[in-house]
Amino acid sequence: MGNRIIDQESISDTSRQGAGELDRSFVRPWRDALALDWPHAIGANDAGPLVWRKKEGYTDWKALTRDLAILKIGLRTMFVFPNAKPPHNRPLERHWLSYPITRHGTKRWNRNARLSNSLQFKVRSDPGDPKRLRGAIFHVPCLPPADFGTGDRAIEAIESVWKTTHELLDELTLPSGQRHYLMIDDGARREELKPHLDKLTLERSPE
Repeated sequence: MGNRIIDQESISDTSRQGAGELDRSFVRPWRDALALDWPHAIGANDAGPLVWRKKEGYTDWKALTRDLAILKIGLRTMFVFPNAKPPHNRPLERHWLSYPITRHGTKRWNRNARLSNSLQFKVRSDPGDPKRLRGAIFHVPCLPPADFGTGDRAIEAIESVWKTTHELLDELTLPSGQRHYLMIDDGARREELKPHLDKLTLERSPE
């Protein structure tokens, strides 16, 4: 099946159903969602749907998009490439987030291969104050197309990458003084990202 995109507006609409709760027909355990190669549901783990939002609302959309960009950069660059000249012999962690990556191809995939990031970022009205904006992040997990070579070892790598990504997003729901960012394996990158990530605070979205 092709890599179809779930209707973003339907996600927004169903998120306002009932008493501000997400329509559970759009929610599926995230590992189960990897059984299909198209984005068809919002993932969930033991803590609930994989939907986060900035804890505070914004009056300046530029400030909000800047903070979301900082977060997106952190989520990508916490996966550090080895000190080896690309193209890399095999797909590495960051390749499974999205592809291609400037200056970091892999010999295993066609140079024209395209893999969309299934972690989505959205700017929406603040449910508590329509005059303010709120940034939302949600995961619509799915298996990459078969031509990316999605065998058992690839599935393990994909699951590891997304588990780490979810852990970082949940870490950002803690007060900055309680964060350690241990899911970022590379110590130097952890120290580099920490002052930027410490400025961001998320919460699990109730809707």
